[in-house]
Amino acid sequence: MYEALGKENTEVKRTIKFSKANKSYKSIQAAGFDAEAFKARHKAAQERSAAKKDERRSRIIYEIRESEDPIETAFELLVPSSGKADTVAGELVRAMMRILYRDYNDGDRFYEGYGIQSCGDAVAFICDKIPDLENKFEDIAMRNLTEERYTDAIKAISEDLLDEIIYADPDLVITKNDEDMLSYDGERFIKEREWEPRYDFECDIPDNVYAHLEAGNISTTDLQWEVEGWDVVRNGDVRAGRDYISVNDIDRDTYDELEENMYTWLDDYGDQLDEEYGVPNEDGEEEEE
Repeated sequence: MYEALGKENTEVKRTIKFSKANKSYKSIQAAGFDAEAFKARHKAAQERSAAKKDERRSRIIYEIRESEDPIETAFELLVPSSGKADTVAGELVRAMMRILYRDYNDGDRFYEGYGIQSCGDAVAFICDKIPDLENKFEDIAMRNLTEERYTDAIKAISEDLLDEIIYADPDLVITKNDEDMLSYDGERFIKEREWEPRYDFECDIPDNVYAHLEAGNISTTDLQWEVEGWDVVRNGDVRAGRDYISVNDIDRDTYDELEENMYTWLDDYGDQLDEEYGVPNEDGEEEEE
């Protein structure tokens, strides 16, 4: 029953559709509409549009290729004053220029510290659109390139990116872009690939802390627990000895902060021990008040 009803409804729909189409066709005929001429005009319009795109693509590629500063020229031609670019090539250039800019102006490196936040999204976008470039970014991170070597390496990647746009896939210049590179999760991208380098920090123990170790007021384990309780350590691997303390497997920001402040913080800890136990004399015993 349901099968028959389904067939019947289908036939009704076909009849209605045919009736409407026939009526429309008769109306068009009555109005003197020339369908073939319309098709020809439509095809010609499409061809003109395609020709304009081809012309624009060729002009942009020529200007980039002939420029003394190709990446800057590409940026001027393809990237708006604000927001995402209209084309995929434009957004790729925008992303690459962000990496170059952050290095030139702030010394940010995409694989560590604040550079992950400022450049990670751009790197993730580029690697998504041009997967072959991921190995080049990885090589920079794994070798922990800095300063001039880092700058030269990312400039080389910018040239590879332009080669992709100019020679390998020039249609990127006219391909509509619907994505914003800033919508990519650069921090997750970098950390999942374990590109962020890790560091080991070591510091001498101040005399006042050493004196309490010698006096037996605290042990190296107590000292280790003290440092492990500091938020700045950020899950680093803390090791304490009689005359040193180290924090291993930390990121660059943590390393820099410890290098600047660790000795002072340990010295302050020694002052707290003096208040609690008294000041040990040179023999390791507390001085009597």
